[in-house]
Amino acid sequence: SIAALLEHNAIGNSNSFDTGQGYSGTGEQYQISDVGDYGILNVEGIIKYSSNIGAAQASDNIDNELFYLQLYELGFGQQTEVVLGGEERGLFSNFREWTERTKPTMAIGQEIGVTALQMITAATAIANRGVMVRPQVVKKIVSPDGQLLVEYGRNEWRRPISNETAEQMLQYMQSATQEEGTARRVAIEGINIAAKTGTAEVYDAITETYSESHFIASTLVIFPIENPQYIIYAVIDHPKAESIYGGRIVAPLIREMIEYIISYTGIDDNLRAVQYDQRLSEGLPHLPDFTNQIPNLIGYPKRSLLPLVTHPTLQVEIEGNGWVVRQFPAPGSAIESNTILYLELE
Repeated sequence: SIAALLEHNAIGNSNSFDTGQGYSGTGEQYQISDVGDYGILNVEGIIKYSSNIGAAQASDNIDNELFYLQLYELGFGQQTEVVLGGEERGLFSNFREWTERTKPTMAIGQEIGVTALQMITAATAIANRGVMVRPQVVKKIVSPDGQLLVEYGRNEWRRPISNETAEQMLQYMQSATQEEGTARRVAIEGINIAAKTGTAEVYDAITETYSESHFIASTLVIFPIENPQYIIYAVIDHPKAESIYGGRIVAPLIREMIEYIISYTGIDDNLRAVQYDQRLSEGLPHLPDFTNQIPNLIGYPKRSLLPLVTHPTLQVEIEGNGWVVRQFPAPGSAIESNTILYLELE
């Protein structure tokens, strides 16, 4: 929604929005509220605090048709044409059918139904400086004897937003990972991450209203900002834990996924230095040899340990976060087919 408004100069860095008074309809009786009172916000603040009121107020600056067309350009209401059966178009009514409340509520993620594929496809436009890329599930097809039969390359779809809009969105989304931002729980020191959390009420077809007990919590991230390579989108449908908010229950899951990726791929080798026990070293320490004996892992950070989960013979149990302070069996123990390595981190 914010990208669509930025693209058509409906909002900009000079705009501010007073979210303290809420947002109410005039002809139709409805109200849009926030989790907290965020006061006066700029555009970045709408993303950082995930302000429903700010997004609704911002949508007043664009007409229905232009807003609809821009969201359609970002891939909503249509198939991505990924090579999978049964892909849905989602729910996205034509602007001619909208009521007074449709645009502001659509700006906060209601009155619209989207698929995970549509979400990450739209996010590719932000990650690729405005160019949207079609999703693919197969990289190449190889014959039994190893001959390459087909290889699929990058499939650029179109440019729904400008490079400038994409850059602004990355900056705004990065602010959400900072202190007080709704996505602060995905933050990893030294890695610049763009993120947006979401918490949506689910429409109840029986009562014809939004449910007060059924929610969808989500978080989307793009990283690293300097040269985006990964988009992760995770959703918890109908959360039943102590919280329903994407920033609380999905963001920690996303953070674990990012930690695994940066450890597995070494993506952060040139982006940061890791400090441990007053010592500064570039990148992450590499794991020692696990061929026959269990090595000494005291002092290793969690991100270095994640590749152990795929060890062919060793079962690894990791408890806690930070660095290894205790391990069992002791270093030098033989690795056997039923060996379980327990690591305690602080």
